[in-house]
Amino acid sequence: MISDKWPYSRFPHHFGGVFVFSLSLPRGKNKLFMNFISIDFETANTHRYSPCSLGLCIVKDSYIIDRKEWLIQPPRNHYNPRNIEIHGITPEMTANQPEFHELWQEIKPYIHNQTILAHNGNNIDKNILLKTLEYYDIPYSEDDFLIVDTLQLSKRLFHNLKSYTLKDICDFLSIPFDETHYHNSLYDATKTAELGIKLNEYFALLPDFSIDYNFSKTKSKAKPTKNILLSDIIANKEVRSISSELINPKTDIEDTSHFFYSKKVVITGTFERFPLRDELAKLLYDVGADINRGISSKTDYVIVGANAGWKKLEQIEKLGIEIIDENKFIELFNL
Repeated sequence: MISDKWPYSRFPHHFGGVFVFSLSLPRGKNKLFMNFISIDFETANTHRYSPCSLGLCIVKDSYIIDRKEWLIQPPRNHYNPRNIEIHGITPEMTANQPEFHELWQEIKPYIHNQTILAHNGNNIDKNILLKTLEYYDIPYSEDDFLIVDTLQLSKRLFHNLKSYTLKDICDFLSIPFDETHYHNSLYDATKTAELGIKLNEYFALLPDFSIDYNFSKTKSKAKPTKNILLSDIIANKEVRSISSELINPKTDIEDTSHFFYSKKVVITGTFERFPLRDELAKLLYDVGADINRGISSKTDYVIVGANAGWKKLEQIEKLGIEIIDENKFIELFNL
């Protein structure tokens, strides 16, 4: 389990069979404080346009500052017994409550043009919101709502978990979760907010919960895209490639005592100090390292930065190859 003592760094960690790749900075250093809204809908029946409750949390500077909850009368106040079994809301509880269109002007200011977190939000909460707006002929544009799906976000950040339900992700990250309150819309919205705060604490995400892969010191044209969550990092050749002249080991090395001399080394990921991979490779080349493009059983060390490929990380783990992160690399060169 991850605790408050979890090491903040820029290389992969392995927790009970789960690869976790941290993109965070040390605690207290360049910390990004997040502002967002978290929501959770519960529905009365199988129709997406039948919300019967909405829970909402307001997060400012990475703290929950307010919480809201609405009971909503679904169309014709019709309920499916299975839905009642899940969330416990009954027709009697909403018989005198307003319908969604009557509440919209109250709800809209909280979510319009805001970053909205919802667990499984792309499949459920976003569809409930849009289908309900359509049902009541309320005009909208999808661009009005930036939905961040914390389930999909968790899948990108934590590989090999058996389950990505809100409860299981909270358990994995040591976020207290009372299962007796599961599917209470306000409780689920609160736990989603706590999850978003925790993910930002560990992974230093951008304000829209994407990763910044715009390498400012290069000519890379790759830029963060607002509606892509942790999209695969663009394989920018200028940033990631190694010049062919650095691949063959340098032969005229006078000092053969360096740590990397004659060692087979692979470089993967991106590096703050070395935005161009060639810059890092040149240091290795000059001390006589044998730089390889692929990992094998003969590899001595892998220099691992941010955004390393998962297949490589799994291969490193399988072969038991020693990992050197950027800080250790800098230390070895006395930079």
